[in-house]
Amino acid sequence: VESIESISIPVQYPSSESGVRYGAVLYIEKEGFGPLFAEAKIAERFDLAILSCKGQSVVAARKLVDEICRVDGGVPLFVVHDFDKYGFEIASSLTQVSDAASMADRVAYNFENEINVTDFGLRLDDVNKFNLASEHCKFDPRWSCPEGATDAEFDYLRSGRRVELNAFTAPQFIQWLEEKLTKHLPQRLLPDDAALEPAYRRAITLATINEQLKRIIDQAMKASADAKIPAELRCNVQAEMKKTGEQWDVALYRMIESQI
Repeated sequence: VESIESISIPVQYPSSESGVRYGAVLYIEKEGFGPLFAEAKIAERFDLAILSCKGQSVVAARKLVDEICRVDGGVPLFVVHDFDKYGFEIASSLTQVSDAASMADRVAYNFENEINVTDFGLRLDDVNKFNLASEHCKFDPRWSCPEGATDAEFDYLRSGRRVELNAFTAPQFIQWLEEKLTKHLPQRLLPDDAALEPAYRRAITLATINEQLKRIIDQAMKASADAKIPAELRCNVQAEMKKTGEQWDVALYRMIESQI
């Protein structure tokens, strides 16, 4: 019964539209970071939609990015990935079709728009700044420089080293990500009047209802405390169960509901 005291209608505006619910999209190539993002309130504090895939992005992710992160009329896309050859390739294929894929007839999705994308990395500067540990990997000498990588970054990768996002400690990762987001998102999201004005009216409605709910709950709790338990309660509930076919607690509620 105590949990009833905290009942209220959720106050967030019921929209999942870009520019209303979020002002940018954060894509991370790895799964499993959700709890860390939730604890640090990354989505809420930076007005983000967070998107992730395991490895290469799927067609649905590319189609979503193509629509909502386009250069004209979209929101920014920020990409987070490991510092290795595959990380750069994952970031590239999320927003464009590579020449190699076109030549090999392996195009999973054809983009209709130019994407407003910023590659957060990991990048070599981040590895050096946080003194992140590398691990050995095989690098085929026939591989060319990944799309978006600098010459210095390619030299590092060509030496047979890579750095995963997991090389960060949790506090380091959040610090690194917050620094990137703060730099690229200097202002908080505030939607245009087309969304703000109905949201204003809705807020008045919800605030009024929630205020009345507090009073009604107080009255209901007092009525509950003052109520006398009828001697025939068990028989009444059994009769209601037989009539409705419901389990005992639902039958009990229906019985009280009919009285009120």
